Amino acid sequence: MSIHDIFLTIKTEFESAIISAEFDGKKYDNGYKAKQALIRSQRLINYIHDLIKSEFISLKINPIKIIPPLHVTKPEIKLPGFLKRKNQDICLVPNLSFTLIAFTPLNLL
Repeated sequence: MSIHDIFLTIKTEFESAIISAEFDGKKYDNGYKAKQALIRSQRLINYIHDLIKSEFISLKINPIKIIPPLHVTKPEIKLPGFLKRKNQDICLVPNLSFTLIAFTPLNLL
């Protein structure tokens, strides 16, 4: 799928949830609630994540180094940032045996 196809799918699902007040076989009181359920399901963002993972694979990145794997959302790797640690939706690891070093500027306080 291309990025255009992904965004067309997202637009279609988004509009469908709003117009029908239905998502994933469940009927909601109104389109707003169905849209919220769709967003919270993370289905839409996962289309983009899978596209990115597919692109990495097409660029000859070993699929084993992509965490979480293609079409999977877990496990996520928690990486330290400037102020806090966050789970990463997509991460490339240099090899399968890696050590997470929890160092942030807050460790210096």
